[in-house]
Amino acid sequence: MKKHPLSLGFVALLVLLCSSCYYDNVQKLNPASILGTNTLCDTTTVTYSVSIVNILQLNCYGCHDVNNSKNNGGGFQLDTYATLSDNIANSNFPQCLTGAGGLSAMPKNTSPLPSCEMDVINKWIREGALNN
Repeated sequence: MKKHPLSLGFVALLVLLCSSCYYDNVQKLNPASILGTNTLCDTTTVTYSVSIVNILQLNCYGCHDVNNSKNNGGGFQLDTYATLSDNIANSNFPQCLTGAGGLSAMPKNTSPLPSCEMDVINKWIREGALNN
């Protein structure tokens, strides 16, 4: 059976195109990298300025920052400690993450937050949601 050189070239090009580029978000693949640790889920030291801000930047600020909160963020602004603290006090922030209280689960149109990120946020809230 004689193989046609054009079809072999097409197959080779197809294989090259399908395998040449690969991009992933390292923080989504390895939540521990968000927390700056090498362990799977280290909740030993949880701070607003590192742990919480990094999680929010990756998952929330696109819709819930000063520029977008009124348009597509439902009026919830989360990009400052003061606005996040207000939403925690009103129970809006924790309920949005889980979809409790009839609110839409966040982040919208994506998978729920990884359990490690939820553990970090919940620990921070349990410890008083400090601006640290």
